Amino acid sequence: MFADFVKAFDRNYIIAYLFPVLVFITMTYEIVSTFFPNALSGIIYSDTASQLEIMDLLWNGSIIFIITMFISIIMMIINLELIRLLEGYSSIGKEILLPRQIRNFEDIQSKLEKAKKDRDDEVKEKGEASDETRRIYRKLKSKYRNNFPPRKEYILGTEFGNVIRSFELYPMEMYGIDSIAIWDRITCLVPKEHIDYLGDAKASVDFAINIFYLMMVVLIGYVVLLVITRCISQAITLWWIPIFAIGLAFFAYRMAISSARKWGLAVKSVFDLYRYDLLKKLDIDIPKTLDEEKKIWRELNQAFLYWDIPNIKK
Repeated sequence: MFADFVKAFDRNYIIAYLFPVLVFITMTYEIVSTFFPNALSGIIYSDTASQLEIMDLLWNGSIIFIITMFISIIMMIINLELIRLLEGYSSIGKEILLPRQIRNFEDIQSKLEKAKKDRDDEVKEKGEASDETRRIYRKLKSKYRNNFPPRKEYILGTEFGNVIRSFELYPMEMYGIDSIAIWDRITCLVPKEHIDYLGDAKASVDFAINIFYLMMVVLIGYVVLLVITRCISQAITLWWIPIFAIGLAFFAYRMAISSARKWGLAVKSVFDLYRYDLLKKLDIDIPKTLDEEKKIWRELNQAFLYWDIPNIKK
């Protein structure tokens, strides 16, 4: 956790946390000052510019800074929980949203099987498949691999969650590597340039996630104040708030999905490029076949997760 605080002022923090919180505070101020005109009279500004004093400006600026930093750091600390909630690990995701994602998974599977059959049939009849048939198959295969995990039992309740689940399971499907057991160890060997690339990709995801959640809070706050105060005239004045919040939240969610795919490419490349470096550090010979490699990683998975002594012949 201390490391998170040390990182709190880097470029990715500003992009992923500070900027979304500033947007949130600006919109919240507009809502509160409209519904309660006198509530914030002593903060930010007074009735006339001439009444502002240097100490007041410093005090008000300090309050805004502290609030902004507090919210942004809290969001950074609970980042994992926010991601998991958006992935669909909640009861709503499992009971309400999951069936739709399973239907989407089964639909893409059936389309992919048909496209594969069409391709194979053309190869048998004509010797090779047409460009269009191959294009359709490749497009469906790419959509399947980038948007869903390999098997139905791994499906989560949201599109965002399934994109992340797809690259979480990539090293296991390709090499037999359990990403939970190996990730922290392999990233110790990754060059700083690649770590920065990973950080930039993750920052885009965090930015989108934070915008999504904060806009939901803005929308809920607007509705609650409208119900409590029943100030229709103020609500009409702020007609743009719910429209803007809903639109930005929708855009942020779609951005989170596309950014997660880019993040996934960065994560998958770590296993593709540096898994042998970890084997060398562990003084294990590089395997000659994929089957041999999968056996080695299965042994190491068990060793790292459960402290089982690996039975790896050198």
